[in-house]
Amino acid sequence: MAIEIARTDFSVFMLTGFPSFMETQRLEDEMLAEAELSSLTRPSRSRQSPTTFHIAIEDGVPLGVASSTVGPLAQLPLGLALANAGVDLDTAVELPDPACELVSVSVDPTREGSSSGVTEALYRSFYRHAKESHARSAVVGVDPWIFDVLTEEYGVPFRVLGPPLALLGRELLAIGGELELLEAGIRANAPEFAAYLDLPHELTAD
Repeated sequence: MAIEIARTDFSVFMLTGFPSFMETQRLEDEMLAEAELSSLTRPSRSRQSPTTFHIAIEDGVPLGVASSTVGPLAQLPLGLALANAGVDLDTAVELPDPACELVSVSVDPTREGSSSGVTEALYRSFYRHAKESHARSAVVGVDPWIFDVLTEEYGVPFRVLGPPLALLGRELLAIGGELELLEAGIRANAPEFAAYLDLPHELTAD
């Protein structure tokens, strides 16, 4: 299988943080404390999965962006959607935590030429973030045709984690896998893409 990845001089930058409403709540708590008033207890305080934005830029122009988050699958957007659809995450999914979820990917459709290089650079940034965050699994919600592309063209052995999900007016497949198994599948099925991702070589006993 040969995968051609467009080589460009754009870079991918990452920005990580919690949603702005959480900073607003923090400032509110400081004001309440200064006024010697009790602070409110909010469910969002227990959130442990900040959002990371991956931004592909060329000559100062943004070409694409992806967002990801790392944490227990049960707390991630895809895990919550699966649970809401009646999927028992402990018995039906069986993925080790923490999981890294690729929440969204968007590439500028007006860019001249193929946008595949941008998409793959965002995939690579997502993978590196998963590794640096010590994630043990990777999950994503995709259109069915993207699942076919990822498994057939890129050699990623993702598996479907549950029934189709109706999200944002679209029917998406929840897919994922243990990171080590995904890496092994890419090495075996798409060595060019493995090299692009800088996958570590699999250790073998002498």
